[in-house]
Formats: sequence, structure tokens, C-alpha cells
Amino acid sequence: MSRWSRVSGLSILVVDDDREIRTLLLEFLRDLDHRVVVAASGLEAVEAVNTHGALFNLAIVDWQMAGITGRDVINHIRTESPETYIFVATGHNAQEVSDAYAGPVVDHILRKPFSLRSLAKEVSRITAKRARDAERDET
Repeated sequence: MSRWSRVSGLSILVVDDDREIRTLLLEFLRDLDHRVVVAASGLEAVEAVNTHGALFNLAIVDWQMAGITGRDVINHIRTESPETYIFVATGHNAQEVSDAYAGPVVDHILRKPFSLRSLAKEVSRITAKRARDAERDET
């Protein structure tokens, strides 16, 4: 069992056109007992959202991709699955990404290169929030 096992249980969409990053995130998040779907492009991400939509608790989206961009993917997720948490992975300045949206569209910005520890911490935050919300809904 991973030392990060306390952050398990999410259904996560990972969108990145870099195969090494996709593979690393897939393996790391699966080791944390999350269910992970990967998309190598914006088009694949849109198709995954159309197929699985509201099943995703979290999407980790590369900001800059050819064709359908990270911004396009995020807009699609917000339309089809507004409850999905969205993390943007980017090498760009976080302010550039923040400026692209005038509202609470993105839940967290992961500045590349980011550590797996920082990712685990943010994923843990989402898991804890879901647990609190579930407890509140039961009362």
C-alpha cells in the first residue's frame, strides 16, 4: 500500500500531449488507488468527457496542446460536468492562466515542473472535501 493511500478513491481524467507525463501521472495516481483515464489530445479528452462526463471527480488538463487546447477542454468539462474539479498543468505563468478566466473555472494551477508530492497534496484536498460533503449529505 502506498504511503499516499489516504488520498484514494477519485475518478480522474489526465489530459496531456506528452506521453511521459501521461504515463507518470497514470502510474502515480493508480498507485494511490484512483481510477484514471488518460487522453493524449484535446480531442481525446472531449470524447472521454462525452463518454464518461459526470463520472470524473477531477480533470488534470495540460494548458497548451495543439488543436483542441486545454482551455477548450476545460470549457467543455465545465459545460458537460460542472461538478468536476479542474487542475491546469502548465509551464506558463499562473497569472496568464488565471487571466484567461474571469471566474472560478479552474480549481488549481500546477506549475510545470510540479512535484508528485504537491500533486498528491492537492488531490488529497479534493478527496477530503468530497468526504466532508458526503458526510454532510448523510445528515
